[in-house]
Amino acid sequence: MMPRLCLLLILLGACACVQAADGTPPPTVELPLAELELGGEVATPGRVNLEGLPLRSVIVREAVLENGAPRFVGAYRYDGYALADILAGVALAKKNAAEFPPPVDLLVRVENAAGEAVVLSWGEIIYTAKPYRILVARRVTPIMPSKTRKTGPLPAESKLVCGDDRFEFRSLAKPSRITVFACPISFKVDREKKTSPKVKLLLGKETKGEVKELPPAAERRTYPVTYFGHGMGFHGFRTFQGALLREVVGGHWQPDPAAFRQGYLVLVGADGYRVTYSVGELWNRIDADEPLLVDRGKDEDGGRFASYAAADFYADRSVRCLEKIGLVPAP
Repeated sequence: MMPRLCLLLILLGACACVQAADGTPPPTVELPLAELELGGEVATPGRVNLEGLPLRSVIVREAVLENGAPRFVGAYRYDGYALADILAGVALAKKNAAEFPPPVDLLVRVENAAGEAVVLSWGEIIYTAKPYRILVARRVTPIMPSKTRKTGPLPAESKLVCGDDRFEFRSLAKPSRITVFACPISFKVDREKKTSPKVKLLLGKETKGEVKELPPAAERRTYPVTYFGHGMGFHGFRTFQGALLREVVGGHWQPDPAAFRQGYLVLVGADGYRVTYSVGELWNRIDADEPLLVDRGKDEDGGRFASYAAADFYADRSVRCLEKIGLVPAP
């Protein structure tokens, strides 16, 4: 009963957000969809059947960066098909499955007929605690302030909406193809290796820096969590304390606009376990659920450094014995 009541309150709240002061709701506009194709490292590529998928809703405040300065565009409610629903039942066919079977190193490229593309991590779609905030919109409703009654421009066609992005780097008009692919960088798997005293930052074969301790100026966070894995379930109650991963990496490398759209990072443990994050997850979040780099103090079993994925429901993108961070500005 309580979950249904909470859902009703959320829906009523969303309706209130878009309603004008005189009670007249702003118009909802249908957005023409392109036919969606699914490809890449999946067992059955082909057309995506959207029939039967639930319509999800997300409210966003859209802004863009122009010459380094932010500009507000408008506030909207989008209704559409979540990538989490589209990909949830997909059978994978990873090219690197023999080396590394888990899907935590997967990435998802979304593109349109014009050749524009953005990249997301599998984790921010599937492992996140908020799985329905990335969607292909099929209709839009402007959110109208009660006093000014001013709204932003409405899109004319469907678009990819990334509800937790601060700026619209990964907004994509009329998406037509979704491609799943594993991080193409190969790493040796050695389950017996359980120590690493530092973290090396790599851009291709170039070493951009090394982390031997957390930078004093990097913001610290503490997250008490109920630790739960996708495969093994409950792992206990834990507290993660560390520095924002974005700020640690940012001391050695900063993404450009192209990297905001298509760049990603791969975090690799000494044992070869690896996970991916999109650049947007680290540098372009609108929420405060930022990934951490944790200094465990000693290079014992489990290594000195570890990462923690604060925005995830599942624990699978947290890496023990962190040894390398690969920086990929664009595929």
